[in-house]
Amino acid sequence: MPVSIDPTQTIATIRPALHGQFIEFLGECIDGGIWVGPDSDVQHTDGIRQGVLDALRELEPPVLRWPGGCYADTYHWREGIGPRDQRPTTFNENFGTYELDDHSFGTDEYLRLCEAIGSQPWINVNMMTGTPAEAKDWMEYCNRASGTELADLRAANGHAEPYDVSLWGIGNEPWGGGGIMTAPGYVDAYRAFASAMPRFTGSVFETPRTYAIASGPDGNKPKERVAWTKDFFSALNEYRQPPIHGYDLHFYNWNIDHEADTPTDFDEAGWDRVIAGCLELEDVIVEQWAR
Repeated sequence: MPVSIDPTQTIATIRPALHGQFIEFLGECIDGGIWVGPDSDVQHTDGIRQGVLDALRELEPPVLRWPGGCYADTYHWREGIGPRDQRPTTFNENFGTYELDDHSFGTDEYLRLCEAIGSQPWINVNMMTGTPAEAKDWMEYCNRASGTELADLRAANGHAEPYDVSLWGIGNEPWGGGGIMTAPGYVDAYRAFASAMPRFTGSVFETPRTYAIASGPDGNKPKERVAWTKDFFSALNEYRQPPIHGYDLHFYNWNIDHEADTPTDFDEAGWDRVIAGCLELEDVIVEQWAR
């Protein structure tokens, strides 16, 4: 059946940020993939694999989210700054990897990557094992112009100017690996983290330059995703509201229902199954809007 496309018929404009990407310490996505290090024999620029850097510059992802995902739930940002030979080695149990983590790719490496490819950074803070004070310090390190200990620390690490990171995710999948919380329980934690965020303005009358993004429901569970959103906003509306600028619903579209399909090896029928799975997103959005 032929398909006719009429470019003059416009329904709406798609916000470019909806086509953002994320990178995480999952398999070789970062370590050994994006990041090979400055001493690698692989062609690179400042430790970033050259082939990846060139591809990302061509793709021009409008937003790049890091450090996770599930990895963010146990990530302490101070372990990933400063001289790499002085950074601690910890153990990463996320995703069943069970491997040592040398933290050679940290905040400055990530933000310089964003600068190199023209992407807006989105940092997810550690809500599960971190504290509001730790998250606030991370924001200060990234964004405070000068004159404070954390601004001076960033300058000593090679970036005198602030990074001006505006997008901050508060927690990740709190209904699952991010703490197995209830929606009201997550709101209680969210209130503290969002309220602690610095504004980075000269007056309370100016628009804040940091944006708090709340974690939405598990979009793959039809009943739970509706109940979570209803319970979340009901709890958020009790008494005074903390800042909220975004709501991050998670929805995964897999090609793992058929053993013959892999991420790199699948036939036309497998591709059609993945595309068909995307159609559920319209139902998800309509349900969420209705709540």
